[in-house]
Amino acid sequence: MLLRIVHRIPLPSPLPKLRGRFIKKIPPGPASEKCRRVTPLAPKAMAPIASSNAAEGYVTDVPYVPGFYPALAPTLLRFVASLNGFAPPEVSKGFHYLEIGCGFGDTLLTLAAANPIGTFTGVDINPVHTQAVERRIRKTGLSNVRVLTSDCAHLPADLPPQQFIAMHGVWSWVSPQVREQIVDIARERLAPGGLLLVSYNVLTGWAPLLPVRSLVREFAAECEGDSLEKMRHAAQRIKALRDTQGQYFVNNPVAAEFVDDMSKHDLTYLTHEFLGDHWKAFECAEVAALFRPAGLAFAGSFPVSLNLPDLCIAPRLNEFRAQGNREAIETRKDLLTNQSFRWDIYAKHRPESKQSPDRFTAADDLSFRLSQRNVTLPFQESLNAMGAITVTIDGPPHDTLVEMFRERSWRLAEIASDPRCADVSKDDLIEAIDLAVSLGLFCVDAQPLQVIDPLEIDRVFLDPAAEGSQSLTRPARLRFTNQFNADQIVRPMGLKQLILLASPVRGSGDTIKILHSIVLDELVHGSESDRESLDFVTRVERRIAARGPGIVERKTGREITEPADRRTAVTAICREFQELILPDLLALGIVAIDA
Repeated sequence: MLLRIVHRIPLPSPLPKLRGRFIKKIPPGPASEKCRRVTPLAPKAMAPIASSNAAEGYVTDVPYVPGFYPALAPTLLRFVASLNGFAPPEVSKGFHYLEIGCGFGDTLLTLAAANPIGTFTGVDINPVHTQAVERRIRKTGLSNVRVLTSDCAHLPADLPPQQFIAMHGVWSWVSPQVREQIVDIARERLAPGGLLLVSYNVLTGWAPLLPVRSLVREFAAECEGDSLEKMRHAAQRIKALRDTQGQYFVNNPVAAEFVDDMSKHDLTYLTHEFLGDHWKAFECAEVAALFRPAGLAFAGSFPVSLNLPDLCIAPRLNEFRAQGNREAIETRKDLLTNQSFRWDIYAKHRPESKQSPDRFTAADDLSFRLSQRNVTLPFQESLNAMGAITVTIDGPPHDTLVEMFRERSWRLAEIASDPRCADVSKDDLIEAIDLAVSLGLFCVDAQPLQVIDPLEIDRVFLDPAAEGSQSLTRPARLRFTNQFNADQIVRPMGLKQLILLASPVRGSGDTIKILHSIVLDELVHGSESDRESLDFVTRVERRIAARGPGIVERKTGREITEPADRRTAVTAICREFQELILPDLLALGIVAIDA
């Protein structure tokens, strides 16, 4: 395997290692970064910002922004834990999953639909959130998920031990008392060997921005109204101060850029980010110390590349790396890379050696495949967020693995036993696969890809009403594999650009573009009478017109309005769906073809 890394440096064990024979260094050029002078202002003590129906200082009068977070998927949690030497929870006979702070349930419900063998529970303090989730559960018929309106201190007694506990947008925003309650939940409710995911703001990246947060809260306190009105006023005031070249922003360009970036975010998101009374940024070692008394140990983080030290830190910082335990290494790494947010996994389990053969048994139900159908080597990826590191993969064993993965998806034990990998050690195979997953060359799934018959796809697109059609074969019908996806396709689109669907193969969510979702809607729900009287492109064109999204040119963004041009564009959309999108939807188990 030829692996070239620009700005490469290893971190000490017990992090997973990439051995030197896979690494070819490219000397870094002159440093291009400019040193920025940062002059922090002392943040003032602030009284709590009044918000109606607040729960312990957490903003509840403004519902949170809907969103799906792939890092919460059991499949990825299990993979990262195994990469870091922890035997992941066994899931073949079912598992229990708890999401704390589930919001509007996009992640909770998608994961429940994608993992029917699991039992999911979502908890949120905001009844606006939980009532919306309950309505969607009833509408989609999901029977393996429930939602509770509750705080962390009053979870029901009948909640069984959980193999997975996850929370996003919670830890940094709740009070110290609630954090203690979360630790109690981990101690009492997380099963032995279970995994916990916690995301939080990191002190190193936030340190020069703390005065900005203090100013935002001061400006918000000037305004009457709900939290959203307060945030709108504060955003306008902080932007005005930055635009008038307030000296703090002149001396601190990073803070000025931060304020400029605020205008790109949804106001609801900013409200939750800034106006909670108990907001706190943490160091990794601090969070680890809080979970340690509950019997939890640090077991990795997202994105996956952060778990491989050769992909994290520039060589010029080598002398400043930390020694000692993993938490100390991670905390120093955050400083060297200026990390501002973390997604960390903790395990209620003693770690095992990464070189142990248990990696091939304990996690052998995971399947690996190419992330893109037509990917070729050399494969290059830039990890700019972690020190402008560029990695190129080429040569053995990746060339062999890529060719194998073109055939189907593979489990670790299958890969190791294939004759084509006979000359590659198990350690080298694992190392190569971990690297490829971290760079996005390979994907990890909960199940093998479904086998696709190209002739069946052709039957789906038989068009009796098309001009010159003489086929006597009856067109095949598509169906969704679960009601959740059927509901997702017809939900109001709003300003969304992508439609989220649940894939039982991935054990997670997958997305398609809105126009492709309309093609899919026609194939699943189109009427028989229309099929007999209208050709397929016409039916899709009418459905697009009824649903509302405009068709625009890819290069210019100009909306296509001329009928002939729209017809040509819709034809291209349908062809792209047939050749590229539908094969993926079938392989991922999102749709199936009726016999």
